[in-house]
Amino acid sequence: MSKEGIRQIKSELTNDIFKRELLHLYQQKSDSRDELVQEARKAMLELVQTMSAGIADHPEAERLMLELAIQLEAVKGKKSYGYLSKPQKKLVDQVVDEMERLPSIRDCYDQWMVLQGKVDGYYHDKERKRVPLSQQKEFRQIRNAVIKEAENIRQSKLFFEDKGVEQESEPEEFRNASYDYESLRDSIRDEILTLEERGDAVDEMNELAKSGYKHTQYLMEKLWRDGPLLSPDWVNARYWFQKSAEQGHIYAQYALGKLLLSNDPEVHNVWKMVSVG
Repeated sequence: MSKEGIRQIKSELTNDIFKRELLHLYQQKSDSRDELVQEARKAMLELVQTMSAGIADHPEAERLMLELAIQLEAVKGKKSYGYLSKPQKKLVDQVVDEMERLPSIRDCYDQWMVLQGKVDGYYHDKERKRVPLSQQKEFRQIRNAVIKEAENIRQSKLFFEDKGVEQESEPEEFRNASYDYESLRDSIRDEILTLEERGDAVDEMNELAKSGYKHTQYLMEKLWRDGPLLSPDWVNARYWFQKSAEQGHIYAQYALGKLLLSNDPEVHNVWKMVSVG
């Protein structure tokens, strides 16, 4: 066999080895990407759960999520990253950037960057510059996971009174109060009971709200706002509204944000009127 023939065989063997190595590397990178996306989704779910429990572990991320949930009210079409306006996309990116600060997500992203650098090394010697996770096109799934959780907040899918009370999420002094809350709430809703019996339940709920239990405070706001067991009173409604929001009730905070950002002058006039009443 000629020298040229031997060289060609060696070249083909080398290319075959490189191809196998590259395929293995691509698989590793794909697995790393999936792990990062899964970790990000888990972190987003945990973030919203802590928000629902009133635990401010990541206040800036929580603030951005509430703002995004409010902004999604104006989105009429498909609620995915590609269909959002630039300001809305910026909000999503900011949430992703906050999530990247979490050690679990940062470590996954670091590993993906190492593997991506190895892949790049097969094609050129230029080192890949690290960019924020929110700017990596391969991770649009993470952006859409942020949008999904914000939309869940907007649609109140995590509404406390529809899910029941998770005892482990409550401070120790409120553990027993959660049971009282559920019992009183059910009595207030029970149309089989007399108005007097339901009214007594409202009175007890009011006392529980005074003790500082945010979920009863939020329910008292709704009772003062909508009736019918209490005569609608915006002053009392606002009082309990702010109390529950101050204690971290996620839907009180969300609703308060909607009011403050509302373009309806009548809403602002009523809010201002009761704030000085």
